Amino acid sequence: MPHGRRGRGINGSLIVGGLIVLTVLSMAVLSFLWTPHDPTLVNPAVRLQEPSLEYWFGTDKFGRDVFSQILVGSRTTLFVGF
Repeated sequence: MPHGRRGRGINGSLIVGGLIVLTVLSMAVLSFLWTPHDPTLVNPAVRLQEPSLEYWFGTDKFGRDVFSQILVGSRTTLFVGF
């Protein structure tokens, strides 16, 4: 075993960081193909809903779907980050 490689295992921080980047990248690609609801649609009838099968992360005070907003927001995250 070469002297410089002895005692080194897999870097846990590298794996965690890579998984985070892969998750955000996957969400950004998914947001171009599919969002469950229009992230900008204001619907006061469903404001402040808790998470459910229809609204996976619930809705905000204006009735917008939080999950759809997160999907679309991941695009901005990638644009700023890279």
